[in-house]
Amino acid sequence: MLREFDLQVPRSTIAKWLHAPHIRFGEKKLSGSSASDHTQRFVREYAAALAEEEKDEAMIVWMDESYIHVGITTSRGWYIEGVKPKRGANKFLGQAKGECFIIIHAMTKFSMLETKSAVPTADMNERCSSAMVVESWLAAGDVAPEDYHHTLNNERFIAWMKNRRLLVAFRAKFPGKKMTLMMDNAGFHHRAATTG
Repeated sequence: MLREFDLQVPRSTIAKWLHAPHIRFGEKKLSGSSASDHTQRFVREYAAALAEEEKDEAMIVWMDESYIHVGITTSRGWYIEGVKPKRGANKFLGQAKGECFIIIHAMTKFSMLETKSAVPTADMNERCSSAMVVESWLAAGDVAPEDYHHTLNNERFIAWMKNRRLLVAFRAKFPGKKMTLMMDNAGFHHRAATTG
């Protein structure tokens, strides 16, 4: 509350909110399919995808996003005791965070998903036969994130998939083949799967 809205909330008020009649703390009651069911389903679907790939009907594509602070440095590291470098003993050049970049790419068992002629840029509205994006502010259309933590959302992820990167690169490299896309359970991945 303090960081987001510059609002100081006393602990007693927070405790009162948490003890409201409709809020309860207790053991979660799980329903639906178990973790074992999900694991078995994944194994079956992955085996089917491998079989399609073996028949040369489809390709499995692995993708992920990652964030990196350009100037970040670790708080601990190896150094020679007693040796005083120019910046002083045990002094490292760096900063806590610095500019943040998002990195997106996809790959198959053969290589990264891009053609040799592709020249990647960060413009998500421009078609390009490379799934690679390295950019500090990833925008789709006129939608730009206010904070790097929100760099990827449903709209920008779908822009990467459809408008620009993933599908364009896949069709250029594997024309006529089916794609089986493997990705983690980020929220915008789920929303993209349900919206197209």
